[in-house]
Amino acid sequence: MIKRVAGIDASGRCLLTAAVAVLAVVTALLVHSGAGPQQAVAQTPPETAPETEALECKAGLVLSAGESCFYPDTKEPFVVNSNGQARFLYLRSTESIEAPAFRVSGRRWVLSAKAQGDGCWLIETVGEPQNSATQPGDLKALSLSCLDIGQFDPIRTSYQAIWNAAVRQTTVEAQAANETTTVVIYPTDADDDPSNGHQINLFADPPSPMIPAVIVTVVSSSGDFSLYRIALPNRTPNAFYSAALQELSQDGVLTGCAFSADIDADGFCGDDPIDRKTVAVWIVRMLDGKDPAAVTETRFGDVEELPASWWPFIERLAELGHTTGCGDGSDYCGDRTITRAELAVFLSRAFDLPAGPNPNFADVAADDWYADHVAALKASGITAGCGDGTNFCGSDITTRAQMATFLHRAKALTNSKQ
Repeated sequence: MIKRVAGIDASGRCLLTAAVAVLAVVTALLVHSGAGPQQAVAQTPPETAPETEALECKAGLVLSAGESCFYPDTKEPFVVNSNGQARFLYLRSTESIEAPAFRVSGRRWVLSAKAQGDGCWLIETVGEPQNSATQPGDLKALSLSCLDIGQFDPIRTSYQAIWNAAVRQTTVEAQAANETTTVVIYPTDADDDPSNGHQINLFADPPSPMIPAVIVTVVSSSGDFSLYRIALPNRTPNAFYSAALQELSQDGVLTGCAFSADIDADGFCGDDPIDRKTVAVWIVRMLDGKDPAAVTETRFGDVEELPASWWPFIERLAELGHTTGCGDGSDYCGDRTITRAELAVFLSRAFDLPAGPNPNFADVAADDWYADHVAALKASGITAGCGDGTNFCGSDITTRAQMATFLHRAKALTNSKQ
């Protein structure tokens, strides 16, 4: 973990970070031996990096690319991606994040931050989290005709419609929980006739791409608002993960991303970091081919703080023996982002990968806690490293696109074995 040095401004902070990063690479090159990991992958290795002190978001804090902090007294992270894009709640941007009293899950959130250049972000203001008098979730019903978005939960604000190429128009039903709220749906009603519902043409002018998402904004009389987003994967996404996105969406594995002011063309938010609870959903759906049954209790102390819709996936992942939790194992840390090193452990366990020879990544030493698992991923063809393939970038936060790509390769590997 990079220590903060008092008195260093944003530019100096980034230069210091870059210097430490270079030093870390040089050290790894000096330590790395020619002998690779040959032994079998351990059955119960750690799945998270050694514990480091979590940063609390506060005014004046500067974060570099790949770093994050947590909103005071919560587990909600402000994350800076490796490409310098920041994410907080439903917002993501490369320039500024403004959350002026957003209400999410019954709480008001106040935070502003601005990019400082070179991938650095400055937290300018942070407010104390306050419980909102309004009940969490402003809708009591949400559906799209002819498209499956899964079970509706008023507190859950992010959904993904299951791909159906035959559907070219859908009617959105969004029913407010009380009469004092106003519901606004985007895109606008296709025929401007409210008598037949809010209709949306998914393909405006074939063969144009499918619209990326349906956005439902619910505004209360006090001015608070909630945002619901139903992601609709593009029919022809133009990205390195397009094959993974289309196939895994058809399989019902992937979930959509939260609302963003900068919606991806494919409605997937591939550059966003993925958290541990979403990893659980995707892996369980991949392995079981279906969603697990609901549960009323969980073995991890912090999972009860999450909406109940997440519980069965995390429990099922533990039941399969693919997670032992985080830290001392009493918690799961579902809201925490996951590094590529940590994901290597998840994937090698989930797909029972055999041990592999030295992966020859310059930044993976033979005695690193995750080295055996990276070797297994490399030998199985699930990873080729990052960038030009010289490094693995184990400390980088895993993006949704990378996770989808890893799972797509793992599926191909499983199919070939069968």
